[in-house]
Amino acid sequence: LPDFDLGDFGETREERTFRNWMNSMGVSPFVNNLYKDLTDGHVMLQLMDKVKPGIVDWDKRVNPSESFKKMGGNMKKLENCNYAVELGHKLGFSLVGIDGKDLHDGNK
Repeated sequence: LPDFDLGDFGETREERTFRNWMNSMGVSPFVNNLYKDLTDGHVMLQLMDKVKPGIVDWDKRVNPSESFKKMGGNMKKLENCNYAVELGHKLGFSLVGIDGKDLHDGNK
């Protein structure tokens, strides 16, 4: 695999490793910043679909990025993030104290 490390963004080794892993999985768009680039939920949903193919209901539950430009776009991003957290719980991920708003807001 090609090296996706674009330099030091003031991130920890774990953050850089996770970001590089995401990019190695072929997500789109490319993740340059672990916190800013996950705020619409799409990358997290793509990763979950790669971990367990078919778990994401792309047609009925995921808001497409084209809808973000319209009124209520932030709400649609938040819905995607909430769905990503919901699926994380279904997959048995440890998400104590984390909700969709944390992803949407880019919280560490």
